[in-house]
Amino acid sequence: MKLQDSACYFTTSLRFELFYALQTLSDTNSRVHSEWKKRTFYRLSKEFGVKNKAIGGSPVFWANFSDVFQNTPIDLSFDQIRHEMNKIAVDEFQRRILTGLIHYDELSRHIVAGKLTLQRGLEKAPKGKREWLAFAGLFPYDRNNPEIKTLEFMLDDPSKFRNTISELISIFWDDAFSDTWKFLQPQYQRSIGEKERLFQSCSFSEFAKHALLRIEVDESKKIIRALRGGAEDQMSKIKAYYFIPSAFNDKRLWTACPDEKLSIVYFPYFDPTITLDLIFPENQLELIEPELDPALIFRVLGDATRYAIVSIIAKTPKSSVELTKLLAVSKSTISQHVNLLRQAGLIDEQRAAGSIKISLRRKVLEQLSTIVIAKLYNASPPGNLSKTRRKT
Repeated sequence: MKLQDSACYFTTSLRFELFYALQTLSDTNSRVHSEWKKRTFYRLSKEFGVKNKAIGGSPVFWANFSDVFQNTPIDLSFDQIRHEMNKIAVDEFQRRILTGLIHYDELSRHIVAGKLTLQRGLEKAPKGKREWLAFAGLFPYDRNNPEIKTLEFMLDDPSKFRNTISELISIFWDDAFSDTWKFLQPQYQRSIGEKERLFQSCSFSEFAKHALLRIEVDESKKIIRALRGGAEDQMSKIKAYYFIPSAFNDKRLWTACPDEKLSIVYFPYFDPTITLDLIFPENQLELIEPELDPALIFRVLGDATRYAIVSIIAKTPKSSVELTKLLAVSKSTISQHVNLLRQAGLIDEQRAAGSIKISLRRKVLEQLSTIVIAKLYNASPPGNLSKTRRKT
């Protein structure tokens, strides 16, 4: 299925990458660009760590901050980003941040208007949104979570909050990221060329799988569906798609913004081949894969058919055709299940004898318990920032 009724663009965007880089820097659990993080911390003034800690230091908040810039050009310069942010009305600024995090505009408006407390508003979110809210650190409600601290600061003193954000991104840009942004430009352009060629050679559903977009494309119903949180968009109501290479969005977040009666969908796709190694040639880093998402892995393995597939390929690599015969299901069904296993990072795929053999990535399962324990029991607050630093 091609996107004949929607415009499609491949481009770079500081409006997204600036905030994904701040997320990576702020996340102590992030596995991407560790050497870049160390050097960036070293270059940042002490003021940056103090101010970031003061607002709560939430990594998830940074990742969703690009939603503030609705209905603005994709190619904003840094000065334009700061200008656009400062001219938004304070209550609208609050609403956009809340909606970007909780994905529910009506609740966001009630919270900003003071009709609901933040805690009560989050508790009233639909059950289907709770998986996302838990991933974002907002459910169950805990005042000690950096995400909650950040939102409470914003709601209590929005003008001071916005001024602090403006100061933080200015320090980050001036002290470190302007050089990183320039360095990455050739790699972004190379990635855009590769993805454009791929896009032209296959259907959108195939492209989404190969580019590891965290979505399902239902060609019969013509909808795209988030793998995490269950959000759906009718493709007929999408005005344009933007595909944006990212060196930092290893959680593969994406967003849709309203534009009159239609919406614009942004996919800042994570490209693990984009590297910052050459900035520090004495420290060659191995290629780092996207961060594992335990909630997604558990959900994927909770389906009986997918568990059967995993049980088979754990012993012997199989092709989709072989799995279709073994499990007596349709090829399209196998394809959908394999795509979910791929999105969860559970499989390796290798070409052999004219077909693609799928095998289970044992190391993912071996790492899973460690990651889950770290996420559930890690007592150190992830938002504490000093001159040596964190996130994705």
